[in-house]
Amino acid sequence: LGDIKDVIIDMNNGKVHYVVLSFGGFLGMGDKLFAYPMRVFKPTADKDDLILAVDKERLRKAPGFEDKSWPDWDRSDYRAQVDRYHAADTVTIKTSPNMRLIRGSTLVGKDVNGADGKDIGEIEDVVVSTSNGDVRYAVVEFDKAWSVDDKYFTFPLRAFKMGASVKDDLVLNVTRDSIARVPGFDKKKWPNLNDANWNSQIDRYGASTQR
Repeated sequence: LGDIKDVIIDMNNGKVHYVVLSFGGFLGMGDKLFAYPMRVFKPTADKDDLILAVDKERLRKAPGFEDKSWPDWDRSDYRAQVDRYHAADTVTIKTSPNMRLIRGSTLVGKDVNGADGKDIGEIEDVVVSTSNGDVRYAVVEFDKAWSVDDKYFTFPLRAFKMGASVKDDLVLNVTRDSIARVPGFDKKKWPNLNDANWNSQIDRYGASTQR
């Protein structure tokens, strides 16, 4: 049917709000991109793909935008158009007045500063639950001065502070000593992201993390 071009993440609430699809000319839809609420997707049994059970005619009429003209996700007009179009779906996503939406492709690679404003690392990746759209955690690569081990470290999104603009660096209030207590893993050996023990460890740390 198509490919995922990007995801739109609500930083303040730790949710994937939309999945942006490219249909590659399917049904004569041209090169437009289409945002669909995460709730309308279901993972396949092997979790390698997502299923979008939408009638072809509804697919054709969905509100889209040009790849060269992405909407401003913090403005409500396009979001309202998309949400109204998909309002008939059985599960309604709860919007929040403190939503801060950012493209996943913008978040990955974004610099992370410490509380003193100095660069300490960057976002390497983001892990998302395809079953409910929860952003499980962001994966951070710290600068060598902060982490001598060749590891990645995980933090819930609420641990980061965003600036006034999505172009601003993120702020993470941690110390070198506190990193030793953060769940980490070898850069060349990612954990099984669906392992219950691993996720329990992540959740225990995440519950104690505050901005």
